[in-house]
Amino acid sequence: MKILSLHGKFSSFFSVCFREAIERHGVDIRLVCSRPVADAKYDDAIYKESGVGDWQFREDLGEAGIRALIDSYKPDAILTSGWMFREYLRPCRDFRKVGGVVVAFSDTQFEGRFKQRLGFLLSPWVIQPSIDVILVAGERQRQYAYRLGYAADRVWEPMLCCDWSRFAAAKELNVERRKEFLYVGRLVESKGMLELRDAYQRYRSLVDDPWSLRLIGAGDQARIFTNEPGVTIEGFIQPIKLPQKMAGAGAYLLPSRFDPWGVALQEAAAVGLPLIASEAVGAAVHLIRDGWNGYVFETGNVRHFYERLVAMHNLKETERSEMRENSFLLSGQFKPERWAKTVVTGIERLRQSSRD
Repeated sequence: MKILSLHGKFSSFFSVCFREAIERHGVDIRLVCSRPVADAKYDDAIYKESGVGDWQFREDLGEAGIRALIDSYKPDAILTSGWMFREYLRPCRDFRKVGGVVVAFSDTQFEGRFKQRLGFLLSPWVIQPSIDVILVAGERQRQYAYRLGYAADRVWEPMLCCDWSRFAAAKELNVERRKEFLYVGRLVESKGMLELRDAYQRYRSLVDDPWSLRLIGAGDQARIFTNEPGVTIEGFIQPIKLPQKMAGAGAYLLPSRFDPWGVALQEAAAVGLPLIASEAVGAAVHLIRDGWNGYVFETGNVRHFYERLVAMHNLKETERSEMRENSFLLSGQFKPERWAKTVVTGIERLRQSSRD
């Protein structure tokens, strides 16, 4: 099977899933993606580790170049980043007309906004003619796909998986358990950095012997943590180094104002960390059971957030140990093996049905 993947930002999440499809199912994959952004500048190893036969950047090709690639490569299926790029959507529509299968990624949550409702009305003319199947991240995204007019057998999951085996292996490392809250991700406003700073300040004023706060990532909001007591910023690191960096932290925080999914939450769970996340985080629906392996707080509510920090701080070590094991159990829902099997067998099924 030959698959052309038309991506937006490529990431380590997709790299490991592609590798699984290539190694386990013998698939040949070519990749087109956007150039890396400044605050998450992955090196070329991310493409090489994925095992893709070739990769090119969307900005260099344009629609004409993508059409030429489809004509020369002759894929059996196209994976595409939703319907946000015109230079992807129009070639996908023409590809379907000649019998090709198109699977679109979607991490968009159903929120009921006007723009979404307009999209539901336009879907039969804009989206459905170009896309056979929507591969969704989770339940909130599934509800969105249904409203676009896709039946259950044309809505697959999971869209996003961490390098589960690598993070699970880090869980077994004999590392000292640190009294530390950890955040991994872009240091930008939408990730709730202001709320994180304010909640952490208030938490420190309420407890004796407060935990430290370590931030791994880059972005313009790094400046608001300058000279903040207890805070360390490590900057962006390549994905291969992340499991060992996460292992041993006390708890993982994801306070996003807006976060369609949040793969880092699964990475932290696979390492065996208790989790604290805002309601806005799509992955929290699947990866946090409040009070069992962590806490969910009201998005943007600083008071609710610092109360959750204090609650984590005040747990007995035996209780946090139980949370760690419970997080690990929940992390196993989304593995690259499941992704590869879903995509490859699903495409095979659609191709067979079109021949029957």
